[in-house]
Amino acid sequence: MLFKKPPLASDDRRLSPRKTVALEGRIFLPGGRAVSCITVDVSQSGARVKLGGNVLLPERFELSIPPEASRRPARLVWRSQDAVGIQYLDG
Repeated sequence: MLFKKPPLASDDRRLSPRKTVALEGRIFLPGGRAVSCITVDVSQSGARVKLGGNVLLPERFELSIPPEASRRPARLVWRSQDAVGIQYLDG
């Protein structure tokens, strides 16, 4: 089940510490379509990204964030009005 919004800092359930960033990235959807995003924070286990427009993400997709630029398999964990939280599936 998806959370409606990110947990409060006092209720933080992240698996690893996060780092605040502002990096352009790309989300690759099943079928090959890619959408732009802005990565707001990252950790070893996931990220929070902002999406432009009315993009509906599937449960699973791939995320690419420079400078690495490799595609990492991910799953949608929560969604708010202007951002989504993802968890990396490659460990």
